[in-house]
Amino acid sequence: MKRRIFVVCVFVMLLLGVYAVPASADEAIYEASDFVEFKAAVEEINAKTADETYTISLTGDIDFGSAGYNCAFFKNTVILGNGHTINIGSEISNGELRIRNGAVLSLGKNNGSNNENQLKVTVNAPKRSSALLHIGAWEETGILNIYDGVELTGCTTNGSSLGSAVNISNGEFNMYGGDIHGNTNEAVAAMGGAVAGDGRYGKVVFNMYGGSIRDNKTLTNAFGYGGGVFLANAAFNMEGGSIRENIVGKTTDNAQGYGGGVMLYAGEAVLRGGEISNNTSSNFGGGIFTHNGADIVIKTGFSITENSASQGGGLCNNGNSATVEEGAIVANNTAAVKGDDIAHYGNSLTIAPAQSMNMLLSTDHSNHLITGWYLDDPRWQADSAQEIDVTVSLGKVTTFLKAAYGSKYVVTYRFVNDSEGEGLPAEIVALLPADTQEHHVGDTVIPIQPTQLKVAVAGGVWEFKGYDADHKIVEDIITEFVGTWAFKPNKGSLNGTPGTKPKSAAARVEGKEEQLRESGAQNINIPKTGDTTNIKLYSFLFAAPIMILLALFYYRK
Repeated sequence: MKRRIFVVCVFVMLLLGVYAVPASADEAIYEASDFVEFKAAVEEINAKTADETYTISLTGDIDFGSAGYNCAFFKNTVILGNGHTINIGSEISNGELRIRNGAVLSLGKNNGSNNENQLKVTVNAPKRSSALLHIGAWEETGILNIYDGVELTGCTTNGSSLGSAVNISNGEFNMYGGDIHGNTNEAVAAMGGAVAGDGRYGKVVFNMYGGSIRDNKTLTNAFGYGGGVFLANAAFNMEGGSIRENIVGKTTDNAQGYGGGVMLYAGEAVLRGGEISNNTSSNFGGGIFTHNGADIVIKTGFSITENSASQGGGLCNNGNSATVEEGAIVANNTAAVKGDDIAHYGNSLTIAPAQSMNMLLSTDHSNHLITGWYLDDPRWQADSAQEIDVTVSLGKVTTFLKAAYGSKYVVTYRFVNDSEGEGLPAEIVALLPADTQEHHVGDTVIPIQPTQLKVAVAGGVWEFKGYDADHKIVEDIITEFVGTWAFKPNKGSLNGTPGTKPKSAAARVEGKEEQLRESGAQNINIPKTGDTTNIKLYSFLFAAPIMILLALFYYRK
């Protein structure tokens, strides 16, 4: 009986043991509280034969110390940080996280909780020869995914490695979130302050869907490329997130810096969403620099703003083609020498009208609506702006552009009557000249004469007397010429307002009398309308016959 009970117990234990084996990738979880446990978990996972996804959940900080451990992942693995740190140690030439054999390494996971995804990957060494993470090798591919909550920070490299945070040799980097910041690549030929890849010996793809690449540096005493991202012979797809506040700087005056945010050497890039902003290059391409046959398309909704360089503050196109589609924003960048927004040295540049950006210009503190693409060599000035026709692509013609506006300096005309307070008839107003010429500050303008210098109207003739100046210098937005007209009545007519019927003499006298009476005038001999000048003559003629009759009567007596 006891033997039977023993056999049954052993059978049950074996049965339970079989069902304790993880049935899915999500159940294959290893916990690690220190470097020893972490290393053991990685080696055990790599020894697995099943192609599943395994999870390492950190319960403490992992410090490689001076072990110089090159931690390679050969199986699909997820690392959940739970708020902890992986420090890959103090060694200069060893110590990194490597993805090989077609494996997928995910730092965090999609829809992971904030604490679950919290992971910092960093290093103690002051300067080292390799990046924090290395994707693939010449004959081996790898894929790296990172999510919100993950930080890659604090690594300074000496140029032996491309990139200081992520080096893509042969594979794919998918950035769904996270923060890559505070990394530096300092070397004679420094390539990629944060993320870099060269696809000459394998496939290199960088897909950025979210997160930020910020505050990274490439420093050089000769040539520096890509303060944030450097990609050669690669594919770059950006659909979200930000690349900002990265720097390509130089430690000597003769050094050259290219691509403060991003440098593309050959290959292609499609930017669909997100922003590249506030990056700085010591020389070319504050936001982006393209070179050696690279093709780039900047689509609706993407933004390249507030970057700075010596030439091409936003974009310096020295590749094959660059296309800026309608609704994409390339504006409010600055260049110390020329090409605030775009410096074009490449084979082709196709850009949509700047009005489609619906942006205000802030670099000149005007907040004026951007109305077009203007030449920025010589430097753009609102009062002398030269607009560039972008309805056709620009070929291999070096061009420097700024998205801005042009002040329209106009010359206007106004007519006045030489009799103060009097208006002008419509026939005169219709003769006002219209100046349609383009004017700039400092131009000398000679006024346009009216098409008629004399205009006959009822009662007289209007004559043009001239303008207030025979020429003027354009100094303000509006330069005005004032022309004077005088009315000359016809001979024999006394007119009031030109074009009205003259009053009769009697009416004028009557009107004058009325004015004097209304004003209370006194002791003024107003001429009478009756004729009194011959009264004495009439009296004499009346009395003469009477005198003759009286004389005859006296004589007869």
